Amino acid sequence: METRKQIILAVKFRLGPANDSPDFIRVLRKVEQAGRRIALVIGDKGYDSESNHEYVREVFGGRSVIPVRTGDDPRHRVRGRYRREQRKRFDLVAYRQRVKTETVNSVQKRTMGSHVLSRKIGQQHMELMFRGLAYNLG
Repeated sequence: METRKQIILAVKFRLGPANDSPDFIRVLRKVEQAGRRIALVIGDKGYDSESNHEYVREVFGGRSVIPVRTGDDPRHRVRGRYRREQRKRFDLVAYRQRVKTETVNSVQKRTMGSHVLSRKIGQQHMELMFRGLAYNLG
């Protein structure tokens, strides 16, 4: 999602409840293929992995703002160069832009419903693509 205009840039669908983290790099590639420059990537703790930070910083040359998962113990040892850097210098002002993503999700669910009407997988994907398009046009 682009935070300035609150528009959806790329989507990835997955069957059932599942973790989004494996799709992180694929979605960034879709955004890049669309010709958009990525300067800042903001994510929640679910996207915290050294490979995600590394991809954003070394491939795109952008900044990643993703809180580090440390469990319950604040003295937990954090591995990885970018994760350690993130723990030391976390940009809370930039991270607050993530709220806009949740706003877009909320608006879509409120205006278009929280369930899909199609039965077949391919049709469900099309329905969700059209919802995203309708949101961007609206």
